[in-house]
Amino acid sequence: MKSIRKMEITHFEPNQTIIQSDILTLIVLKDANFALKEFREAAIEVASKSYGPQAIAIVNNITSKAYEVWGSKILQTIGNYIDLKKYGFDEEPQDLIKIDFHSGIKLAKATIEKGHELVSDRKKGSPVLFVSLDDMINPWAFKQYSHKHKDIYFGEIGFSRLFAETGENISSRSTKHGFIGRPGKKPLDEQLLLLLDQINGLYQSYGSKNSIPMVLLEDNVRHAKTLNWIIEKMDGAGIFKHSHLAGIATCLCSADEKERNAIKYNGNTIPVSVGMNYTGGKVDVVTPRDFLFAGGAVRIDNEEFGRLPYIFMSNPKYLADNLKIEKKQVEKLLTETSLINEEFCQTIKRELGIAPKLSWFVGGKAIANVMGVSLETDMSELISENAYRRKSSYTIKTSNIHGTPAPK
Repeated sequence: MKSIRKMEITHFEPNQTIIQSDILTLIVLKDANFALKEFREAAIEVASKSYGPQAIAIVNNITSKAYEVWGSKILQTIGNYIDLKKYGFDEEPQDLIKIDFHSGIKLAKATIEKGHELVSDRKKGSPVLFVSLDDMINPWAFKQYSHKHKDIYFGEIGFSRLFAETGENISSRSTKHGFIGRPGKKPLDEQLLLLLDQINGLYQSYGSKNSIPMVLLEDNVRHAKTLNWIIEKMDGAGIFKHSHLAGIATCLCSADEKERNAIKYNGNTIPVSVGMNYTGGKVDVVTPRDFLFAGGAVRIDNEEFGRLPYIFMSNPKYLADNLKIEKKQVEKLLTETSLINEEFCQTIKRELGIAPKLSWFVGGKAIANVMGVSLETDMSELISENAYRRKSSYTIKTSNIHGTPAPK
């Protein structure tokens, strides 16, 4: 096993000042409710037969505690194996990595508030459309944090990078073909048509002679390329015939000024309203849930896409690129994270008295397709079998994270 790195933990509030440092900073969202949504629904359905009306509270309590332990161990393992040379460090420091935790709910609120700032000068009674590009900025969050404003509307465009079952990031070949409608959403072209209908409906309802201002909502702006790609797709769908981009609102930003200025439409730079600016530091966003509760978007068949957790992807070369670790360390990382995943499932079985099935997980269909098993398969046994197949034997050591580590 790799040596254990210490982790300096900070729990941030939106609009809190970011202090840049020469140490690698990993940004992590506290996302337990989001990550566990489908898992909890399945567990509650089964548990209600034994626990009745108390099943909801019991399942939520058990899964929250188990996820906290699981998340801290996954994060520590990522920190141990991450290759700091890939972040520009000439000599790899071994002792410390910074972890900045952010509340997903609070980030959504801050992003929506930034969006309202971009259209604060709109005329009374004129409509504005907010379009979320991130699935954590959802209709519920928007309604909660926009109820004081009038004539505002919400839309979504959900898209994801496409991966092969090997772990290859197909979107790195070409943004023209490497993005798909986010698993669980309609195909991207259909989403764009629905958005077009929404804009045309607003334009007619308000009898507007002027185009409708639109604000894109993102959780983190890192590269201009992806945003320019989706803006081009929107333009191609005719969305800007009766609307225009008032700007992009984001709570987190790690793109420098040059990169932000490269986000354009018709040659004009699009304003980006930023809540928390990470520009200038060695920064990356990590998503622990992709090791079990989500994963990369993969094709299941000609019409369906799903999420495949990293532990079920097969090619070390591609995973090394995606996870920013050395190729020779990939199997060790995946073996250790598999053991942590198995421990989570065993904890649920012990505390709840029910063994989690593959069908409880967002990636169930994709995993079943890759592994050739039924959705009724015991997830703990499947993880164990998959780890054994990798022919590794590494042990998990006690976490060395200081503070409150889990992505709750």
